[in-house]
Amino acid sequence: MGLKKLLKFFFYGGIDRKIYKLYHRDIADEMTLILRPLCAFVAVAFLFFGIYGCIRGESVGVVLNVIVCLLAIIMFLFTKILPDVSSHLSNVCTYVSMMFMLFYAIVSGCIFNKPHQPVVTFMVLIVSIPILMVDVPWHIMLMNGIAVLGFIITDYFTKDANTHSLDTRNAIVFYLLSCFVLPFLVHSKIEGIVNKRQLEKDRDIDNLTGLFYRNAASKLVMNNLLEKPFQVAAMYMIDVDNFKHINDTYGHAVGDKAISDVAECIKKIASEKMVAARYGGDEFILFISNLQNKQEAEMYADKLISLVASSDINKMPEMKENPITLSIGIALYPQDSKSYDKLLVKSDRALYKAKNQGKNRYSLY
Repeated sequence: MGLKKLLKFFFYGGIDRKIYKLYHRDIADEMTLILRPLCAFVAVAFLFFGIYGCIRGESVGVVLNVIVCLLAIIMFLFTKILPDVSSHLSNVCTYVSMMFMLFYAIVSGCIFNKPHQPVVTFMVLIVSIPILMVDVPWHIMLMNGIAVLGFIITDYFTKDANTHSLDTRNAIVFYLLSCFVLPFLVHSKIEGIVNKRQLEKDRDIDNLTGLFYRNAASKLVMNNLLEKPFQVAAMYMIDVDNFKHINDTYGHAVGDKAISDVAECIKKIASEKMVAARYGGDEFILFISNLQNKQEAEMYADKLISLVASSDINKMPEMKENPITLSIGIALYPQDSKSYDKLLVKSDRALYKAKNQGKNRYSLY
């Protein structure tokens, strides 16, 4: 194994940096899934520790345990909104939580234990936390390294010489052990996330157009309608005019090119507030949320028709006499309906109105 490959393995778990960046959000979400039950466990555990300390009359220990319990509860509640924030902020919250656990292990092991008692909890965390986490190895190694350094310094001032020597050796050995095992664990976990997302992509994404399949788009739109009420939104049913004639006259290769180019035009106007899908052979659906008014919905339809008119497929010599055009039906939320199924039906009716009016146009329901 060359030095470059070895460094990549230790710093990125053997995966390509571009792949890591591509799936950074998924990796952060996986960390959040781990953090949530961990926070719940810590809250319950330290609640019991607090009750036990109260029974034994350990006032300082009770206060510390209650503080940890409350912080764990706050962190547990906060993890519910982490999927909605940036992946970087999500990761920061996870690392802060892990650092707090390590800090508590240092304080409880070095300050509250007797000078001759070796520290155990911190050693367990040094090995177990990297096993739980999912991120590039050097981030976790750096966090653990800072914690080990803080532990050795604190241990020096609170333990006797023999115990400090033992604790230092243990901390270094456990840290090096976690550094050795970590890249292999991370590689396995991230590879699993990448493979899972790739399977989901193959299941949900149409190969020819790169747009969602009908079922995947339906779930996304229905979730949007349930979770985020909009002032105005629009459902577009889009049909390629005379597609059968194009297929029969110029062949399936040209037909596929037409479908692909229309999809590219849809992507050009698409943004985070849009869901686009290939609905059938030559039909597409487009859902746009957070519109200001009906006029903005009409503007997007006009823009899409113009983009298709100037697309690559229409620059082909054989397409001059029969250029690719679109007919579009629009149903508005909440004016026409608040239901996904009804919006779909009404946009389909509006589509047939546009076709009956001469094609190459849009029509409102």
